[in-house]
Amino acid sequence: MPPAGHFIEIDNARIRYVEEGTGPAVLILHGASSNAEDMRLALGDHLDGFRAVYVDRPGLGWSERPDGR
Repeated sequence: MPPAGHFIEIDNARIRYVEEGTGPAVLILHGASSNAEDMRLALGDHLDGFRAVYVDRPGLGWSERPDGR
């Protein structure tokens, strides 16, 4: 069971994202061999005043890989 979050389907793959906070949106993408939860822990309170959208990149974290890739 994945941690709290939402899913959207892109290219036949379920992509997980988490939204936190309010204010102008900031999209947070993790690096290789990481996931959205790692970024949430690393950034902590540094995004106060923003709506942070953390994304598990395709094939990493709780996101699926697109078909055939």
